[in-house]
Amino acid sequence: MYSSENWVEFLNDIGHTKYENLKSLPKAEIKEKVVGDFAKELEPILKNHRKAVVTLFLEKKDTYKNNPVEKLISLFNSSMAEGTFEKAANIQNSIFNKLKESQLDPSILNKMEIPKRVSNAPLLYKNSVFKYMMNQSNLFMAYQELKDLEKLAPNNGRVKYNLIVLKLLFWNWYQTDGVVENYSYQEIRNLKKYGIPKVLIDRMLVNYHILEAKRLMQIKEYAKKDASVSFILENYKKIPLSDNDYLSLAQFLSHYANTKEAANLLDKRARSIDISEDLLFYYLNLTIIHKDLTRSLDNRTILLNAVNMDKKRFCKLFNSIEKGGVTFQILSDDYLKKTYCENCNNE
Repeated sequence: MYSSENWVEFLNDIGHTKYENLKSLPKAEIKEKVVGDFAKELEPILKNHRKAVVTLFLEKKDTYKNNPVEKLISLFNSSMAEGTFEKAANIQNSIFNKLKESQLDPSILNKMEIPKRVSNAPLLYKNSVFKYMMNQSNLFMAYQELKDLEKLAPNNGRVKYNLIVLKLLFWNWYQTDGVVENYSYQEIRNLKKYGIPKVLIDRMLVNYHILEAKRLMQIKEYAKKDASVSFILENYKKIPLSDNDYLSLAQFLSHYANTKEAANLLDKRARSIDISEDLLFYYLNLTIIHKDLTRSLDNRTILLNAVNMDKKRFCKLFNSIEKGGVTFQILSDDYLKKTYCENCNNE
């Protein structure tokens, strides 16, 4: 737990108000001004900035967690024999948790006795996907298992969805068109008929175009690659993104020299106090050498966000590359030098 001054939301909220001129002043001058009657005048804005950021991690209750894996498999098989499907599903989740904690060989899942019938499809596809999650070398095996399961349960949307996910992963890891050449946008869009939520379909289409852009770049189909990038830029906003998603998408865009698009993607997020530290500093590393991206008053908000989050890491950006910085040459920029001097004199 730590406390800091909430410059981020203060500077965000005074934009486009009669107080906007404060954004260009040094922090010390702003503090000198925001006292007495002026502080009372600003109180309707300031009161919204006194807050705590709390991150909650939820963990599903596991009533079987104290049992060893072999015992859990025995309990699972008994539940399947008794026909208590819900209990079996809970035990399966407990087995997954135990395997993740202990790093045991996922092949132990083969001891789970799951009759191959339509009603057991959820248990079967979860086993297949988990094997891949535990060990990427199991990708082809999991893919084949889902192909067989699709024949058993051809109308199960989750089976079809996970099968396409594995196809995309196979395409990404092995760069082979053979696995994916026979399916198209329409196959992904058809998932709607099987009850798959639109947001998951939109996410899959964006992921498809990310892989397609990589492939098109390799074969020098630049116009088609640009079309895939355009699709991504037009559609990612339809999808709720985690900070990891933002980071991956920004890295993709910058890899293909779309630095401004990557910066635009992260700009609003970078002015939020709950942004992850790695994402914020990725944004700074991406933009700090580009004067046209750093000169705005909004960028000062982002710089101060980084100072509040990790002052030492922020100040280190101004070191030479040999000392872990971006480059000491950014101090030749008067705007950035002023920010450095204002915040890093004691570093």
